[in-house]
Amino acid sequence: MRQRGNDTRFVLSPDSRLLRIQALKRGRSRRPDLVNALRGIHGLDSLMPLADLRLVEFCLAIPEEQFLENGTNRYLARRLLRAAGVPRAVTENKLRGRQHPEWFAHLSEARSSLPALMERLRRSPTAQRLLDLDRLDPMIGNWPADTVAAERQRSGFSALLSGALSVGAFIAWAEGTN
Repeated sequence: MRQRGNDTRFVLSPDSRLLRIQALKRGRSRRPDLVNALRGIHGLDSLMPLADLRLVEFCLAIPEEQFLENGTNRYLARRLLRAAGVPRAVTENKLRGRQHPEWFAHLSEARSSLPALMERLRRSPTAQRLLDLDRLDPMIGNWPADTVAAERQRSGFSALLSGALSVGAFIAWAEGTN
């Protein structure tokens, strides 16, 4: 990480311009590897806004006070959205969203296949060594009734169960039991 210019301490600087420069450098440093891989494997070109020097220069030229003004974060974005006619309910919303909010719906689609996957994993010495299968069984057996109930158990289901099942599916594939 140090060779690529990343801050391995994960300490945020009080200087937001420095933070923006560091974020841009991280994105740009990964670009050649990603683009070459996508082009080579899939024949796809990837267009990345952070690779456009004009956009980078524009972002760095925005004055500091446009990011935070009188305790209002995203000050410039909020003003621009209001000027474009976006409702105040959106522009004044300070809540943060979640990445992949439909995680429970996607996990529920796989629910019917989970007992068979767990059975394969129980027969696998590798899976038994790497995964806590006894911890996963009750989670599958006590499936939340709906999304609201699942949200209360998000860390267990979204991270633990789905992550363990992904690793388990990879193990089953690698061992040829999929």
